[in-house]
Amino acid sequence: MILSLCRGRNLRIQRKPRPCIIAIILLILSYMPHQPSIADDRPDFMVALGLLPPYARDDVRQAYKLKARDAHPDSGGTPEDFKALSDAYEQALEFVEFSAGRRGWLAAHIERYAADQELIEEIEQFGGTAEIEKLDWRRQSFGDFAQVAERIVGLRLNGPGVTNEVVSHIAQYNHLHDSLRLLDLAESEVDDDGIGQLAVFRRLIRLDLRETQISAKGLGDILPALTHLEQLHVGGTGIGWWQRRRLAKLAPKVQVVTARAERLSAGPKTRFSSIAEMAAAR
Repeated sequence: MILSLCRGRNLRIQRKPRPCIIAIILLILSYMPHQPSIADDRPDFMVALGLLPPYARDDVRQAYKLKARDAHPDSGGTPEDFKALSDAYEQALEFVEFSAGRRGWLAAHIERYAADQELIEEIEQFGGTAEIEKLDWRRQSFGDFAQVAERIVGLRLNGPGVTNEVVSHIAQYNHLHDSLRLLDLAESEVDDDGIGQLAVFRRLIRLDLRETQISAKGLGDILPALTHLEQLHVGGTGIGWWQRRRLAKLAPKVQVVTARAERLSAGPKTRFSSIAEMAAAR
């Protein structure tokens, strides 16, 4: 934030420099070595938003709103461009918060980080794995503090030991509601009562329900809430082709996968890890 102070009684009218003086100044500047602009070192997400330092939260929000008007698919943009802009917006907000004060930024993230570590331990007890989002931009922007900003974006909980109660317990982790992108419950004991808890994961992109006891009706109840869902795996569930067609009409943008051998992935920028694997990697 730039603070400019002006006192009226100290203001004086100054004459403009003579043309010959201006020419001399320009000549001197032309022989000075080029100094890279601060803008040359801008993070990619600030470049995407068209912002120059110093950065402020209000500037980030305003820049996003202006660009979102053109990037939104309803305005002629592509889903890919709009997603890239949304990602840049989230990264820019986090960057501004970190730059404003490390102590406050750490206080806001350390509680979430501790909750993630607790959840990973619980997931491991069920033989599951967690997918941790590790992005280069965080390490470049936050340095040694980047680990605290890592998020759980995927969970795999498979097998008969995973019940509706387990899903209900996971749903109580409020910070996962906006960060979880992948949930794999294949071959679990989860049924319609269990998947009814999944509506809170509003940013979920991929959902794997292979070999579970869910029904088309149960899916129909939660699909309207999962507005970001792109892939749904229902192989071996007993949901027939006619029911799948009805689900496709309910959520036309969702790809329904039925091949039992196919396993969904949360994306290229993440990796799956148990606690032991995380410790070894770090």
